Amino acid sequence: MKQLFNSLFASRTTKAEVVPTHAASLLLPDHPDAQIELKRTRRKKTVAIRVGDNQIQISAPKQLALYQIQKLLLKRSDWISKQLEYQATRPDKPTALIKQYIDGEPMHYLGRAYRLAISGSEYPAHSVKLYAGQLQVTRPYKQQNPEQSRDGIKKAIAQWYRQRAEERLPKIVAQRAAIIGVNYSAIEIRHFKSRWGSCRADGKLQFNWRLMMASPEVIEYVVVHELCHRIHLNHSRLFWDEVEKYAPDFRQHRRWLNKNGHLIEL
Repeated sequence: MKQLFNSLFASRTTKAEVVPTHAASLLLPDHPDAQIELKRTRRKKTVAIRVGDNQIQISAPKQLALYQIQKLLLKRSDWISKQLEYQATRPDKPTALIKQYIDGEPMHYLGRAYRLAISGSEYPAHSVKLYAGQLQVTRPYKQQNPEQSRDGIKKAIAQWYRQRAEERLPKIVAQRAAIIGVNYSAIEIRHFKSRWGSCRADGKLQFNWRLMMASPEVIEYVVVHELCHRIHLNHSRLFWDEVEKYAPDFRQHRRWLNKNGHLIEL
C-alpha cells in the first residue's frame, strides 16, 4: 500500500524546490482553501510546519515518503486549524486604511459606494439603514466621547453588514447548490481577516460577512468556489475546471479580491 501511494504521489524535487498542494496532493480536509507548500530539504528526520497567512509551509527530508508527510499533517490538523483561525481573525490593518466613521466617508455595499451620514437620536441604541444613496447611522446623543462614538458606529455598521449577509447568502448558496448539484450541512457567517469563505469536510460552509461590500458577481464566485469543494476538497485542476463551469469569469473575480480585498474593510 505504501509503495502504491508513493508511486502515485512521488515528487522529484531538488533541494530548494517548492511543491504546490495540487502537485503534491497534500490535503487538510478542514481547510481546503489553505495553500500548502512542500519544500524538500537536507533535514535528516524532522519535519517543520509553519503556518502563515492562510498558507501552510512544510519542510521535510528528501527521503521522507509523501504518505508520511500527509499522516503528520493530519496529526497536527488541530494545531494548524487554531493557527489559521487566529491569523484569519487577528487585527492587522495599516493605519492609512482605518476608517474614521465621519460624515461623507464612503461605505461599500454590493459593489457600490454610499456616503456615511451620521445623526443623533434620543434612542439608547444605534440604528443603520440604507436610504437615499446614503448609509444612515443614528447614534445616542448621550455618547459624547468621540472614541466611544466611533466604536459604537463601527459595531452598528458591522452588525448591519452581518445581518445583510445572513439574509442574502443562504439564498444564493441554495440557488447555486441546486444548479451545481451538491448539498451542504450548514451555513455560518463569520469574521475572517484574510479569508472569504471555507468549506469543511463535514459540508459546513463559512462565509465572511465583509463579502457584502463586494459586487454580486464576486459574491457568487465565492459561493461557487466553496460549493465546488463539495466535489473536490482541494485546489486541483479538476476543482478549477468545475468552478469555471459555473463561474466562467472566476479569474477576473479572483484577481479583484486579491487586489482589492483589503479595501472592503471596517
